[in-house]
Amino acid sequence: MMKIWISGTIAICCLLLTACASSAFFPMPTSVVKVDDTFAIIRTDSLLVVVRPEKAMLDSQILSRNYFAIFVQIKNLSPKTISLKNTSVAVVADGFQFDPLPLDYLLKLLRLEQMTTQTDDPFNHKSSMVSIEEQQDAYVTLMRSYLVISDLMPNSTMGGYIFFANSIKGASEFILHLGQWNILYERRQKNNN
Repeated sequence: MMKIWISGTIAICCLLLTACASSAFFPMPTSVVKVDDTFAIIRTDSLLVVVRPEKAMLDSQILSRNYFAIFVQIKNLSPKTISLKNTSVAVVADGFQFDPLPLDYLLKLLRLEQMTTQTDDPFNHKSSMVSIEEQQDAYVTLMRSYLVISDLMPNSTMGGYIFFANSIKGASEFILHLGQWNILYERRQKNNN
């Protein structure tokens, strides 16, 4: 009887631990890329770059559900302006290259989402107004949080999200090509406790 109780307790504990674990992408350290939890950190004489794949903090269901977001923050450590305008960005996953989705494309999707969600009760103006406000907030948040790579002024920081096709989420690993750097990410179990 005691053995059954112990094995049942062990099975329940294993089930709880498995339920608390989720899959996430983790960067692989190299001589150039340092790792802190799920952050990839690259430091040069003039730049500090921090990268992390994560769900974008947007109210829009269509963007958070249908696109893969990577947060990038770049700090200029030098007293000179650094030109990053021609910095190429791409992800390679499962042998396919994915280029960043342009801001205007994502904004059009938000507008489309707004039009399709406004077809509820035409006589209930209050519920539509809340929905319109939420959509407008998502629109403004996207414009504020989308990373536009440009010249980086001395001792300043730029940061935001770069959006890619959702197909990357299903890959077991991917490589982020960010200018001259390549960051390898592998999918592993992440404990949520």
